[in-house]
Amino acid sequence: MSTLRYYLKDTQTNTGTGGIIHDLSTDVGSTTTLVETKNLNTFTEVIAWQQTVNNFINGTSFPFSINISSTGGILENRYRLQRVNSSGVVQASSAYSSTYSTPGIYIGSFTLSTTWDYGDILRVSGELRRAGGHGNVSVTLTVNDSTCYVDSTVAYKNNFLLMF
Repeated sequence: MSTLRYYLKDTQTNTGTGGIIHDLSTDVGSTTTLVETKNLNTFTEVIAWQQTVNNFINGTSFPFSINISSTGGILENRYRLQRVNSSGVVQASSAYSSTYSTPGIYIGSFTLSTTWDYGDILRVSGELRRAGGHGNVSVTLTVNDSTCYVDSTVAYKNNFLLMF
């Protein structure tokens, strides 16, 4: 078993991405930001990242780091980890992270006890709400960077050694 780090990206090339869903990828890329601006009174999913992982995940602890570079307005945002099947239906979700309202790099760990199947997707879901005042609130997230990731423990089913 080993740990595989998936970075939160600004791209949308993985299967099932588009709209609010961006890529998780094992490569970092060039640091940039994603901005989400909404007028919401209740927590609503506004951004997500995902990667098809099949059934290689073996573990229940998923350390993560979120980099909030700026905020606008009185807001709260939170995150959770999800297992999504190949049809795009959420099969299991972790508890939410702490709620964040100020810029910073936030490090934590999701716990998700589930059985991963072939074709399953690892998804990090982000929610946002206005916590006071009126009008739009915004959160700017740094992505494609070593400070924004989720780790998973993987076990490869058919380990073999190639000799040349």
